[in-house]
Amino acid sequence: MAADLDGVQIHGFVSQGYYQTTQTGWYGDSDDGSFEFTEVALNASAQPIDGLRVGVQLMARDFGDAGDNRVEVDWAFADWRAAARSGIKVGRFKMPYGLYNESRDLDFDHATVFLPQVVYLPQLRDYTLAINGAMLYGGLDLGSSGQLDGSVFGGGQNVREEGDVADYLADLGSGETYSSITIGYILGSELTWQTPVDGLRARLSGFGMWNFESVGHSEGTELQPGVFADLDITTEVENFFSGIVSLEYQRKGLTLAAEYLREYARSETEAVAHPYTYVPNPGFPGTQLRVELPGSTVHQTGYRLTEAIYAAASYRLLDKLELSVSRQLRFADRHHPGSSYDRTWAFAARYDIFSNWLIKAEWQQHSGSEIDTGNDYPEAWNLFALKTTVDF
Repeated sequence: MAADLDGVQIHGFVSQGYYQTTQTGWYGDSDDGSFEFTEVALNASAQPIDGLRVGVQLMARDFGDAGDNRVEVDWAFADWRAAARSGIKVGRFKMPYGLYNESRDLDFDHATVFLPQVVYLPQLRDYTLAINGAMLYGGLDLGSSGQLDGSVFGGGQNVREEGDVADYLADLGSGETYSSITIGYILGSELTWQTPVDGLRARLSGFGMWNFESVGHSEGTELQPGVFADLDITTEVENFFSGIVSLEYQRKGLTLAAEYLREYARSETEAVAHPYTYVPNPGFPGTQLRVELPGSTVHQTGYRLTEAIYAAASYRLLDKLELSVSRQLRFADRHHPGSSYDRTWAFAARYDIFSNWLIKAEWQQHSGSEIDTGNDYPEAWNLFALKTTVDF
């Protein structure tokens, strides 16, 4: 239902959801049920001259503690095609990462409320969705062997001191608030093979990040009974690499997909503690004085190897009804077998009320706490979500 105004295509969507969890506050106040699950987007695109396409999308979203309905530039780019299947894109654009990163906000492209979380973490949506930079892309016709399409891209990232990344770092214990979060640069690539088998495609994709630094702060951390500390925590990630191997098969109403993710990160952390205690105030009985204690600094080097995999199937039973099931696994750190993990079964249903209006429901059963942002560390927990979206 996009509008065409003198060659400018206007499009958008509005969605509202509800989600509730058991045993944990997975995101925001999810254990009590939350309607903080809203997305509103408006985009415009045009082709001012042959071979050049420009576009921009403004988006406001609210998901638990993230977004808070701030209107932001979700993407804005210029795409010049030098040939039929090759060109350059500059601006802020979506990263071709995994099968579905570029379409993760497009509800009409998916049967589920959430993409498989073990690969597409909701709390890192703002970080992994798009970058500011440039991308070169091209394609090659392999004749009877199918078609190859690939791209290389690089640039920087928008990171706020209050946002999805800050919330994710807080869950990792890097601070409660942040005075600075910076990323040096990001480089990535993608190669997609449209195989000779109708509906079957394979993809290799990934990116690397260099010179990440966060400066976090925590107040009133109890070090031992009666002794507290304000902490200044500086975390530097010298390098981070994430890669995904993907496979998808579509035929008629059936979609089968599987993806394997592998991530590696090396980090340096410095925690400066400003300890203190309280003693009785002799001048004012019943009150206490804060007494500063000698400070200390702790340095730590960390290595983390994360692995995740899922397999999913969806089938459109009727013109308006589609069902989905997936099995998902994620292990926080393969270097430490005792680290956190998540094993998930997810079941979803989608019903198209009209061609531009749908409703979805999803139920997930989780074992483990790797993707739980509530820091309740449950052995098992469930998630139920509803969502409706209108496209225009």
